[in-house]
Amino acid sequence: MYTSDTDRVNKVEDKKVIWFNHWFTAITNTIKDVKKTFGNSIVVIASNKNDRCAYKNYADKFFVEDGSLSAEEYVEWALGVCADNKVDLFIPKRCMLEIAKNMPRFEAIGTKVMCDDATTISLFDSKSEVYTGLAKSSYTSIPWFKVVKSIDDFILGYREVVESGNVACIKYDADEGASSFRVISDNWMNIDSLKQPLMNLITYNDMLSILSDGLHKNRLKPMILMHKLDNPEVSVDCYNSSQFGFVALPRFKMGNRVKEIRLNNSIIFDAKKLQDVYGFKSVWNAQYRWQKDGSLKLLEINPRMSGGIHLSSAIGFSLPIQCIAEKLGIESNNPMTNKLHDHVVTQCETPIVLE
Repeated sequence: MYTSDTDRVNKVEDKKVIWFNHWFTAITNTIKDVKKTFGNSIVVIASNKNDRCAYKNYADKFFVEDGSLSAEEYVEWALGVCADNKVDLFIPKRCMLEIAKNMPRFEAIGTKVMCDDATTISLFDSKSEVYTGLAKSSYTSIPWFKVVKSIDDFILGYREVVESGNVACIKYDADEGASSFRVISDNWMNIDSLKQPLMNLITYNDMLSILSDGLHKNRLKPMILMHKLDNPEVSVDCYNSSQFGFVALPRFKMGNRVKEIRLNNSIIFDAKKLQDVYGFKSVWNAQYRWQKDGSLKLLEINPRMSGGIHLSSAIGFSLPIQCIAEKLGIESNNPMTNKLHDHVVTQCETPIVLE
């Protein structure tokens, strides 16, 4: 665990100190990019609740976080870490909302925080509220949806989806990483299913049983029922740069670990509309799919860096590097955006020796 006596960084005056707290494993790639781009001019602190964290070897200083802290306790601890280490830029994921609420306290000790304000972040706790709010603006790429809070809600909504000729899918209204996402289908129990991934499939009757169990235990949280939209899913990493203006890098998920970075103007234009609505000040992400009629529909908005943002960076322009550079007032060395072109990328697992 971190202690101010043993884990404090001895800051050199002309070096900037940045801190990544508990993040996705994939943030390893961003930390590596930071070290490659800025070299010894930046000291990287990283932390995680897991001592055997993939990115621990790439930071100049790594320490383990106390996983038992409440959000309020975590903020107090984080303020101490920033003060002890004279952190110039804090890039949080764990407890990001609570940290954003206390952003003035971090700024008062000389630490900038790389995330949006608490009011903006809190808008995205509920997907249905995002859709409802966007419907009041001029934004039109909103999919059909129905909030499910009871078995009757589900039965009526499911019937409406099926009668429209679509396949239904469902997930928690507040969810991260689509962990609760299920496609409702009664047609997958056949011999072919033995060789197909079925993790996200559920029968209509099984879904009813789950809802009934949730109601019985008083643990049913609001869910959102939608049409299953067509592939490929598109994840768009975005940043409104003070140097380059709005930059969006659409990443098409093609399957078999292949991603196509396509500078699709219609998608970039749609993402720009979202930037105009919310005024994001840091790196953020939107995810899309297509409806049967070919129209683009918004799945969700994440007011933070995505887990796959390192793949978008393969195009030659790193949004995290650009945002970090602008927050710190240093050069990013990113190319002019008019020199970018489409790329096809993939990735493979690389062993990292931890001990």
